[in-house]
Amino acid sequence: KIALAIWRCVKILRNDAAVCSVSGPDVAVRTFEFPALPRKELASAMELEAMQVCPFEISEGAVAYQVMQGPAGRVGKGESTERMVGIFAAAKNTMIQQRRELCEEGKARCVVVDVDGLALLNCLEACNLRNEGESALVLNIGSAYTNVAIISDDGLPFVRDIVYAGDHIISHICRSTGAPKKTVAAALIGSDADPALLERVRPSLKEACSTLADRVSE
Repeated sequence: KIALAIWRCVKILRNDAAVCSVSGPDVAVRTFEFPALPRKELASAMELEAMQVCPFEISEGAVAYQVMQGPAGRVGKGESTERMVGIFAAAKNTMIQQRRELCEEGKARCVVVDVDGLALLNCLEACNLRNEGESALVLNIGSAYTNVAIISDDGLPFVRDIVYAGDHIISHICRSTGAPKKTVAAALIGSDADPALLERVRPSLKEACSTLADRVSE
């Protein structure tokens, strides 16, 4: 189904270039702060830093980083250039390859692999929905994961993926009401929903959303 959706988009847009993103337990996004280092030394230091937090062997993944403050970064007035501050992202190679293969099935070329949370924050910035110096949060509830993406007042991001999302919410409602999964899913998106079913679903939906809210605030 996903490959078919990609193929349809390629046909409509007449452009086979695709941007994919990854999330979940095999993805890590962290900020870093180092003394000012030459580019070659920074790459080695970044790999060592990634080894401390990645949930997989660093040899099994890919690491990318961006200096945001300090040498080679964006430095504001009065900011010292003696420190290098930025972010890095790491993802398992198997996950990246799966995204590439999915694009190929849909007759598209994967030109960039991003991280869900960082892509959300880039969209937020591109839409000019955040004033400079303010913090903002974007919450994306997918089927398997909920992406929590926060950009702080200094422009540095925080990204976390929670293993509690749409499928878990629907399953909770099904257990509580006894309604079939397809019926509950249709009710939640407002597709010819029975008003009586909506009333049955509402308390369970509130409970499931409260659970999600608790996990986001942890």
